[in-house]
Amino acid sequence: MRALPARSDVQREAIKLGASLRERSLRDAFREIGAFGLFAPDLDAHTLAHTWEGLGESADAGLCFALGAHACAALAPIAAHGSDRIKAKHLAQLRSGEQIGAHAASEAEAGSDMMAMAAQAEPDGDGYLLSGSKLWVTNGAEADVFVVFARVPEQGVTGFVVERGAAGLTVGAPMDKMGLARASLTSLYLEGCRVPADAVLEGPGRGAAVFHTAMLHERALILAPAVGVMRAQLEAGLKHARTRRQFGRPIGKNQLVAARVVEMYERYVLARMLLEKTCAALVDGTLDAPLACLTKLRLSEWALAQHLDAIRLHGGTGYLEETGLPAHLRDAIGGVLYSGTSDMQRVILAAHLGL
Repeated sequence: MRALPARSDVQREAIKLGASLRERSLRDAFREIGAFGLFAPDLDAHTLAHTWEGLGESADAGLCFALGAHACAALAPIAAHGSDRIKAKHLAQLRSGEQIGAHAASEAEAGSDMMAMAAQAEPDGDGYLLSGSKLWVTNGAEADVFVVFARVPEQGVTGFVVERGAAGLTVGAPMDKMGLARASLTSLYLEGCRVPADAVLEGPGRGAAVFHTAMLHERALILAPAVGVMRAQLEAGLKHARTRRQFGRPIGKNQLVAARVVEMYERYVLARMLLEKTCAALVDGTLDAPLACLTKLRLSEWALAQHLDAIRLHGGTGYLEETGLPAHLRDAIGGVLYSGTSDMQRVILAAHLGL
């Protein structure tokens, strides 16, 4: 274990907090996390990275994903682009965890392609009437506030803040999915849903800027808890390789087993370095799309590989649900899909490389 980076005080406190939240309701968990300060606007890069990593080690992945979607795709764009009234009404409550936020951009024919968005926002006096449907809304079942994107005629895609309970807004039932069970996933239906003019984020036709803010934060941080899970898997794998005996010696003495453990170690160390670099850029305002995309791409792919190696390392035992390893793998599969698939991250990076 001497080769592993020492846990910081912040990381150890976050591990304790995450473990204490496993039996709490989602709303109570959000309040506890808010009181801990994870959603505060003035976190330094060290605290930001180590808090997310610590939570990932001990809290369930579904909760971590719900927290990330709230912080990155709802709170961040409201803080950056909201009107004075919207900020005064929602920002403090989103940061304290009293309110839960959600992000509604994807549609049946407009997943990663925002320009294909069909939802409409028709001007109506001093506001807008929103119509259309949204898919894959994380936190949809619980959210108090939705960041919704729709197309304003002759102006383009626009971001809006829509409050739960608004007339014309219907939230679909939670969908069954293969992992991340504690994070709800719903559809959103808008049928003449009226919002006031000051519910517009940034301005009419400025939805791309709002979406960029959300994705910059989300791609930088949504996989941060996975770094903690990777460490936990590595430590469990090391212990297993040292204590599990076959043919009269620990399986870690087998070069193929040792090589697998070393690869798990490589992934964790590199993932931690990348996360800390990305958090530093996010905090000092220099984070750009290529680094955010690279972070999301690599952390998701490394986490998936880590879980597969953990199962292989434990052999037939690793295939049993009672070990928790299959559940971790199902959670990790989501990481290469949400917030833009790995293939989409590569497309974005290729464009930035001029290809």
